[in-house]
Amino acid sequence: MDIKLYENAWRLALQAHEGQKYGKHDYVYHLKMVMGLCATYGEYEKKDETVIVAILHDMVEDHPNFIGYLALGSMFGEEIVVAIEAITKRENEGYHEYIVRCSKNKIARMVKTCDLLCNLSGLDEPDNNIDPYRKMKLRKRYRTALIYLGNNQ
Repeated sequence: MDIKLYENAWRLALQAHEGQKYGKHDYVYHLKMVMGLCATYGEYEKKDETVIVAILHDMVEDHPNFIGYLALGSMFGEEIVVAIEAITKRENEGYHEYIVRCSKNKIARMVKTCDLLCNLSGLDEPDNNIDPYRKMKLRKRYRTALIYLGNNQ
C-alpha cells in the first residue's frame, strides 16, 4: 500500500482528534494502540486496509462534521470507507444493533475487536476517574461485544 495513504490517515486523525483525550492520554494514544493490535493480529491479505481503518475508526463518530464518507472514499477507496461506515455507531442506534452491524464487515469486525480490547485495558489504568459501577457496566458491555464479534466471523 502507498505510504501516502498512511500519512493522509494520520494527518486527518490528528486534525480531527486534536485536543481530545483518552483518559489521561492524548487521543492519538488510543489510535496507536488499536492500530498496533490490528497490525499484529489483522488478516494478512487486508492488513493495510485494516490499519488505515484503525487509524480513522473513531473520526466520523466523534467528529461528524469534520469529514464525510464521500471525501474519505475519494481519499482511501471504497473498501476502507465501507469499513469506516460499518464501525461508526449511528445516532440513536442501540449498542447491540451496532455490534451486529459492525460484525458483518470483516475489517470493521477486526478493528472493533482491537478497539474493545484497548478499551477494556484502559478501564484498569490508574487515575482513569471512571466510577466503579460504570467501570463494571463497561467491562460487561465490552466483554459481551467481544464474545459476539468472535462468534460471528
